[in-house]
Amino acid sequence: MAPANRHILISGAGIAGSALAHQLLRFGFEPTIVEHAAVFRNGGYMIDVVGHGIRYR
Repeated sequence: MAPANRHILISGAGIAGSALAHQLLRFGFEPTIVEHAAVFRNGGYMIDVVGHGIRYR
């Protein structure tokens, strides 16, 4: 049985929110993304992976 309400609210327009919205669209949902930040960030990551996630030779 398909859900009656296909509208989804996503809080946060970062990579996770945008990826989730993309996938939900593919499955017939109607996502709406809201973002509190006034401007988009230009590059950079909030998570530092240097040392643990990147192997240097």
